[in-house]
Amino acid sequence: MAVCGLICSSCPIYLTLKYPELAKILVEDFKGKWKNVKAEDFHCKGCWGENNEVWTLDCEISFLNSL
Repeated sequence: MAVCGLICSSCPIYLTLKYPELAKILVEDFKGKWKNVKAEDFHCKGCWGENNEVWTLDCEISFLNSL
């Protein structure tokens, strides 16, 4: 479980590391919602990873971890 309460093992974005084919499905899901979305946009190594390894820089946990 992530610090924020998300369950990483149930998160399709987190699971793209183990199952890269999920990224292709996410691209289809995000088309029309996110301009120029690509499979490589979906990556996350959890909230304690480097800022370039987390899903979004909007996460306050990731931001605080980088200080």
